[in-house]
Amino acid sequence: MYLRNHPVHKAAVATLLAGPDTFLVRSELPPGDPKTLVARTVAYLYSLRDACLKQEARQTVTFDLLIDGMVPGAGALWRELDAARFC
Repeated sequence: MYLRNHPVHKAAVATLLAGPDTFLVRSELPPGDPKTLVARTVAYLYSLRDACLKQEARQTVTFDLLIDGMVPGAGALWRELDAARFC
């Protein structure tokens, strides 16, 4: 949104959309509420669960404990998602 609305940079949007950095300009929505950032990030990580578990195999702790060490409470969110896993 910043680039799309910036008087100098908005001309670069079309070029960025066509290139490898498309993620920089793809969203047309404002950022989410910062209070939900951890929950949204953990949910996104959970969508990549297999990759996260591969990372876990390289650690001395489980993935939930790993992310809980970074952000207290994140591990509990991971465990909640794991408990409700439907697939």
